Amino acid sequence: MAITMDYSQASEGNGDIQDGVYECVINHFGFDNFKNREFIKFDLIVRNDVPQKYQNKHIFDNQYPKKDTGEYAMGYLFMIGKNAGIPDHKAWADLAAMLNDFAGHAVKVTVKNEEYNGKTYPHIKKWEPTAFPQLQHRWKDSGNATPLYNQQPVFGQQSQSPQPRASDPFGNNGQPIDVSDDDLPF
Repeated sequence: MAITMDYSQASEGNGDIQDGVYECVINHFGFDNFKNREFIKFDLIVRNDVPQKYQNKHIFDNQYPKKDTGEYAMGYLFMIGKNAGIPDHKAWADLAAMLNDFAGHAVKVTVKNEEYNGKTYPHIKKWEPTAFPQLQHRWKDSGNATPLYNQQPVFGQQSQSPQPRASDPFGNNGQPIDVSDDDLPF
């Protein structure tokens, strides 16, 4: 079997993502549970359509409800939605529906590794709007570009196959496209 060196496929190593600013796509926000305490788990993927380190690496972070009220900090979630480009005044039936709607949106995050109980964990310290709004991330498993569908796995369960969002307006239903010299502007 022949092998060709490909620097674009070179791994950054198995360690945690380093401190820095990363362009990401929201893979999934969902509920998880640890020691009978529910929390929201953020799963972002470092975009592979933007030149940067750690492409396709997951960044996980959590938000726990407030201990005194048991409620999530909705202002924090609204801030994420604002930076992800969710329209103002959009309504959802419940928190789960809102979190599912965040999937597939691009954001820029600042990551800082912090020590807790002797272990180091990456935490998202800042959320910002993406500097690259034309999202062309290719999902590692499918090869499809992001605009075709959102992958929305549920933590602790096997993910379902993605559902198409819309047909490709430039696909011509698999038929060849005929372009003559007269159709070109140059």
